[in-house]
Amino acid sequence: MNKLNGKSTSSAQIDAFLKLIAGVNKHFSKVPTLTLASQSVTPAQLVATLQAGIDALRLVETKRGEWHDAVQQLTASRGSTKALLLALNQMLLAMFKDAQTLSDFGIVPRKRQTPNAATKAAAALKSKATRKARGTLGSRAKLQVHGSTDTTVSSDTAKVNGAVSTSSSSSLSKS
Repeated sequence: MNKLNGKSTSSAQIDAFLKLIAGVNKHFSKVPTLTLASQSVTPAQLVATLQAGIDALRLVETKRGEWHDAVQQLTASRGSTKALLLALNQMLLAMFKDAQTLSDFGIVPRKRQTPNAATKAAAALKSKATRKARGTLGSRAKLQVHGSTDTTVSSDTAKVNGAVSTSSSSSLSKS
Protein backbone atom coordinates (compact mmCIF):
# COMPACT_ATOMS: atom_id res chain seq x y z
CA MET A 1 0.00 0.00 0.00
CA ASN A 2 1.18 3.47 -0.73
CA LYS A 3 1.54 5.32 2.56
CA LEU A 4 1.30 8.72 0.93
CA ASN A 5 -2.06 8.45 -0.80
CA GLY A 6 -4.12 7.99 2.35
CA LYS A 7 -4.94 4.33 1.87
CA SER A 8 -3.07 2.99 4.88
CA THR A 9 -3.31 3.41 8.63
CA SER A 10 -2.75 6.85 10.05
CA SER A 11 0.32 5.70 11.99
CA ALA A 12 1.87 4.47 8.73
CA GLN A 13 1.06 7.80 7.09
CA ILE A 14 2.64 9.69 9.98
CA ASP A 15 5.79 7.56 9.65
CA ALA A 16 5.91 8.24 5.93
CA PHE A 17 5.48 12.01 6.46
CA LEU A 18 8.25 12.04 9.09
CA LYS A 19 10.60 10.25 6.70
CA LEU A 20 9.70 12.75 3.97
CA ILE A 21 10.46 15.65 6.31
CA ALA A 22 13.79 14.08 7.24
CA GLY A 23 14.62 13.53 3.55
CA VAL A 24 13.66 17.07 2.55
CA ASN A 25 15.74 18.54 5.39
CA LYS A 26 18.72 16.35 4.48
CA HIS A 27 18.70 16.68 0.68
CA PHE A 28 16.87 19.93 -0.14
CA SER A 29 17.86 22.24 2.72
CA LYS A 30 20.13 24.33 0.45
CA VAL A 31 17.76 24.38 -2.55
CA PRO A 32 15.88 27.70 -2.74
CA THR A 33 12.67 26.39 -4.46
CA LEU A 34 11.18 23.19 -5.79
CA THR A 35 8.58 23.01 -8.56
CA LEU A 36 5.77 20.62 -7.55
CA ALA A 37 2.47 20.38 -9.47
CA SER A 38 3.28 23.55 -11.40
CA GLN A 39 3.93 25.47 -8.18
CA SER A 40 7.13 26.83 -6.72
CA VAL A 41 7.53 25.67 -3.13
CA THR A 42 10.38 26.27 -0.72
CA PRO A 43 11.64 23.32 1.34
CA ALA A 44 10.40 25.12 4.49
CA GLN A 45 6.88 25.39 3.02
CA LEU A 46 6.99 21.72 2.08
CA VAL A 47 8.07 20.73 5.60
CA ALA A 48 5.34 22.95 7.08
CA THR A 49 2.69 21.32 4.86
CA LEU A 50 3.87 17.84 5.81
CA GLN A 51 3.92 18.80 9.50
CA ALA A 52 0.34 20.12 9.20
CA GLY A 53 -0.64 16.75 7.74
CA ILE A 54 1.00 14.95 10.67
CA ASP A 55 -0.80 17.21 13.16
CA ALA A 56 -4.13 16.56 11.45
CA LEU A 57 -3.56 12.77 11.48
CA ARG A 58 -2.64 12.84 15.18
CA LEU A 59 -5.75 14.89 15.93
CA VAL A 60 -7.88 12.36 14.07
CA GLU A 61 -6.32 9.50 16.03
CA THR A 62 -6.99 11.31 19.30
CA LYS A 63 -10.56 12.16 18.35
CA ARG A 64 -11.15 8.64 17.02
CA GLY A 65 -10.08 7.22 20.38
CA GLU A 66 -12.35 9.66 22.21
CA TRP A 67 -15.19 8.78 19.85
CA HIS A 68 -14.70 5.05 20.46
CA ASP A 69 -14.70 5.64 24.21
CA ALA A 70 -17.90 7.68 23.91
CA VAL A 71 -19.56 4.95 21.84
CA GLN A 72 -18.59 2.33 24.42
CA GLN A 73 -20.06 4.47 27.20
CA LEU A 74 -23.23 4.94 25.17
CA THR A 75 -23.53 1.21 24.55
CA ALA A 76 -23.00 0.44 28.22
CA SER A 77 -25.60 2.98 29.33
CA ARG A 78 -28.22 1.83 26.82
CA GLY A 79 -28.86 -1.46 28.62
CA SER A 80 -29.96 0.10 31.90
CA THR A 81 -31.49 3.14 30.23
CA LYS A 82 -33.63 1.08 27.84
CA ALA A 83 -35.19 -0.99 30.62
CA LEU A 84 -35.85 2.11 32.71
CA LEU A 85 -37.38 4.03 29.81
CA LEU A 86 -39.61 1.11 28.88
CA ALA A 87 -40.89 0.83 32.46
CA LEU A 88 -41.45 4.60 32.67
CA ASN A 89 -43.31 4.61 29.35
CA GLN A 90 -45.58 1.76 30.47
CA MET A 91 -46.26 3.49 33.80
CA LEU A 92 -47.16 6.77 32.11
CA LEU A 93 -49.47 5.01 29.63
CA ALA A 94 -51.19 3.25 32.53
CA MET A 95 -51.49 6.39 34.65
CA PHE A 96 -52.62 8.89 32.03
CA LYS A 97 -55.16 8.13 29.33
CA ASP A 98 -55.46 11.75 28.18
CA ALA A 99 -53.48 12.46 25.00
CA GLN A 100 -52.70 16.02 26.14
CA THR A 101 -51.11 14.83 29.38
CA LEU A 102 -49.14 12.14 27.59
CA SER A 103 -47.92 14.70 25.06
CA ASP A 104 -46.38 16.64 27.97
CA PHE A 105 -44.07 13.64 28.35
CA GLY A 106 -43.51 13.34 24.60
CA ILE A 107 -45.52 10.14 24.38
CA VAL A 108 -48.13 9.43 21.74
CA PRO A 109 -50.92 7.22 23.12
CA ARG A 110 -51.49 3.92 21.45
CA LYS A 111 -54.35 3.91 19.01
CA ARG A 112 -56.72 0.98 19.12
CA GLN A 113 -56.83 -0.72 15.78
CA THR A 114 -60.35 -0.58 14.39
CA PRO A 115 -61.43 -3.89 12.92
CA ASN A 116 -62.54 -3.92 9.30
CA ALA A 117 -65.90 -5.28 8.11
CA ALA A 118 -64.54 -8.75 7.35
CA THR A 119 -63.12 -9.10 10.86
CA LYS A 120 -66.41 -7.97 12.41
CA ALA A 121 -68.40 -10.43 10.29
CA ALA A 122 -66.07 -13.30 11.20
CA ALA A 123 -66.35 -12.41 14.90
CA ALA A 124 -70.16 -12.35 14.70
CA LEU A 125 -70.25 -15.77 13.04
CA LYS A 126 -67.83 -17.19 15.58
CA SER A 127 -69.88 -15.77 18.47
CA LYS A 128 -73.10 -17.19 17.05
CA ALA A 129 -71.51 -20.62 16.58
CA THR A 130 -70.15 -20.59 20.13
CA ARG A 131 -73.54 -19.68 21.61
CA LYS A 132 -75.22 -22.43 19.62
CA ALA A 133 -72.60 -25.02 20.61
CA ARG A 134 -72.90 -24.15 24.29
CA GLY A 135 -76.65 -23.79 24.23
CA THR A 136 -76.42 -20.25 25.54
CA LEU A 137 -79.67 -18.31 25.50
CA GLY A 138 -80.33 -14.62 25.80
CA SER A 139 -82.54 -13.08 28.49
CA ARG A 140 -85.67 -13.08 26.29
CA ALA A 141 -85.13 -16.62 25.06
CA LYS A 142 -84.73 -17.82 28.66
CA LEU A 143 -88.19 -16.46 29.45
CA GLN A 144 -89.68 -18.64 26.72
CA VAL A 145 -88.27 -21.84 28.25
CA HIS A 146 -90.74 -23.53 30.62
CA GLY A 147 -90.63 -26.91 32.24
CA SER A 148 -93.21 -29.40 30.95
CA THR A 149 -95.08 -32.13 32.80
CA ASP A 150 -95.81 -34.10 29.64
CA THR A 151 -93.98 -37.43 29.85
CA THR A 152 -95.11 -38.94 26.58
CA VAL A 153 -92.32 -40.03 24.31
CA SER A 154 -92.72 -39.69 20.59
CA SER A 155 -92.02 -42.67 18.40
CA ASP A 156 -88.94 -41.20 16.61
CA THR A 157 -87.19 -38.86 18.98
CA ALA A 158 -87.17 -37.81 22.59
CA LYS A 159 -85.85 -34.64 24.14
CA VAL A 160 -83.52 -35.21 27.04
CA ASN A 161 -82.12 -32.10 28.78
CA GLY A 162 -82.63 -30.02 25.65
CA ALA A 163 -80.66 -32.46 23.44
CA VAL A 164 -82.23 -34.55 20.76
CA SER A 165 -81.54 -38.30 20.90
CA THR A 166 -82.90 -41.26 19.03
CA SER A 167 -85.37 -43.32 21.05
CA SER A 168 -84.35 -46.94 21.56
CA SER A 169 -87.93 -48.09 22.04
CA SER A 170 -88.97 -47.07 18.54
CA SER A 171 -86.27 -49.20 16.95
CA LEU A 172 -87.31 -52.26 18.95
CA SER A 173 -90.99 -52.06 18.05
CA LYS A 174 -90.29 -52.08 14.31
CA SER A 175 -88.32 -55.30 14.39
